[in-house]
Amino acid sequence: MYKYFLLFVVDKINKLFCIKKMPNKQEGTVVERFIDIVNLTFHD
Repeated sequence: MYKYFLLFVVDKINKLFCIKKMPNKQEGTVVERFIDIVNLTFHD
């Protein structure tokens, strides 16, 4: 059985919806995934 957690990020102004799979819900993992989303989405 697979055990993972999903991080949902929604930006209504820019109409952005992103889902990332995570192995756990620890703070460090959530922060890393959020930074990944921001870097991939809002880069120059």
